[in-house]
Amino acid sequence: RYYGASQVTADQSTANLKYLSSRQALADIADFIPAMNTKFNLQGAKWVTFGGSYSGALAAWSRALYPNLIYGAVGSSGPVQAVVDFVGYLEVVSNDLNTYDTACGDSLKNALAQIPQLLTTAQGRQQLFKGFHWYVKQCALIYGSQFDNTTVYSNINKTNGFYHGQNGYNATRIVLPNGTNDPWHVLGVLNAPNSQAYPVIINGTAHCADMYGDSSTDPASLTAARTQIRSIVNSWFKS
Repeated sequence: RYYGASQVTADQSTANLKYLSSRQALADIADFIPAMNTKFNLQGAKWVTFGGSYSGALAAWSRALYPNLIYGAVGSSGPVQAVVDFVGYLEVVSNDLNTYDTACGDSLKNALAQIPQLLTTAQGRQQLFKGFHWYVKQCALIYGSQFDNTTVYSNINKTNGFYHGQNGYNATRIVLPNGTNDPWHVLGVLNAPNSQAYPVIINGTAHCADMYGDSSTDPASLTAARTQIRSIVNSWFKS
């Protein structure tokens, strides 16, 4: 609703951007499906949502929130756990770099080791400020002083409370692919919460790799994962 010709507000002021949220996006899906069923007379249609990354989380959440409308879902690389300081991202990147080239991994490690020392001086802090974005401060500068650490942490907690996070996710007829080289997989559902939820862990692949077309250079793990995903989704329509 905030892209192209679908914008429903006069402008993108802070007051209007309050409608740009995952809950509103999911409500749009819940409105869209009955409208299309009526428009095209799709009696008994079985809707399956697909998405990758943020939309992967939306696909997973849509099945959990609207199981009466959405028959199944595939949420690729969907980070269903909200966090503020995502240290797990760096850990996965560091492991990936070391796997690729230990010299590259050591370079990152050495650079990070310099940060504590830089923080002890005004010149060092200024150097860091030029190299990194201070996101919460940027939010306050752009959208208003009401957006501070308290606001951010509070809303993160509300999000996890509403969607139940990665450990509380319990939808059925859901496929949840994640690549081990993808930093975001740390925030995904990696263990099956029930017998009709299917986490597909793809060794050695990156973000949303399963959503790309087949290639002769694909690793065997990715080819097998795509086959598994197709098989699971097809099985939903045979039952």
